[in-house]
Amino acid sequence: MKKSNNKKPPLTPHGEALRGMAERSRSFVEMVKRNAPRTNTMNIILKASSLDVVFAGEWREFFYEESNECVNEGDPVGLDCWDEKGTNCELVLFNNIYWSGENED
Repeated sequence: MKKSNNKKPPLTPHGEALRGMAERSRSFVEMVKRNAPRTNTMNIILKASSLDVVFAGEWREFFYEESNECVNEGDPVGLDCWDEKGTNCELVLFNNIYWSGENED
């Protein structure tokens, strides 16, 4: 009788990168939950049933507060905080980021 091998196949480099990003995101959110002051923004994050990291896209809509320079595409800008039902979402931007729709074409 053959023994079954329950080992999972190795992840592709892309799969490894995605797993690493997910682990870093979870670590970041846990650190924020432990260390951040209890503000209205923090309450939104703590009450969320799920969080998604939001990244800047190709549109020039997220900017750094100090320099007013556009955030590079692919850089994180904040968190989407979903309620328990998954029907309402609130975007919480990181402290050094602001949004402006003035640069829309």
